[in-house]
Amino acid sequence: MLKMISEDFSFILVRNRLISEEDREVYIYGIELLLTGLVTTLFLIFLGIIFNQLAFTLLFMLIMVTVRGYSGGYHANSYNRCFLVTSLGCLVGIVLSMRLQVALKLGASLVFLIIALVVLGYVGSINSFKNPKTLEEMKKRKRKVRLLISFNAGLAGLFILSNSEAYGVYYFAIAYTLFFITLLMVIELLQRRYLDEYMERKSS
Repeated sequence: MLKMISEDFSFILVRNRLISEEDREVYIYGIELLLTGLVTTLFLIFLGIIFNQLAFTLLFMLIMVTVRGYSGGYHANSYNRCFLVTSLGCLVGIVLSMRLQVALKLGASLVFLIIALVVLGYVGSINSFKNPKTLEEMKKRKRKVRLLISFNAGLAGLFILSNSEAYGVYYFAIAYTLFFITLLMVIELLQRRYLDEYMERKSS
């Protein structure tokens, strides 16, 4: 549906001579990307409101945009799948945040943070096939990822040390989202390893 809306809107732009026919595909891609981001954002906010977990949702989106924007990782083959993966990831986090008791939430948060710090700290960032970066750009991205995860982990640590149950949603949201980003990165690394092995077997 979003594809159709993007195509219709780009056609209007072409018809009104605001863009050329040659540039239409670029605008279709950009409009669809914008609409997908908007729909995903509104849906996640909706989830946060109906489950009374708006703070969790906002932190989830903020960390996903900042950290994942530099770390890279698994990307779905279509916008619909991307929407599904992101929404499902957020929903699982919301349910866990609501259901886990304080002690379990704290324990899970510590485990999530340790895993994220080790994996994200070591890997840093994964280069994209679609939009590859130079070696120097990748070094900068890895530094930014390590800085961001250190900041977020430190913030979660402050919430934990406050020893207040009211801050549970905050440190769990940070820890869970970093773990979710780590999981997406591991999936991408495994996919690439499997692809490399498959290509080697095929060529031999």
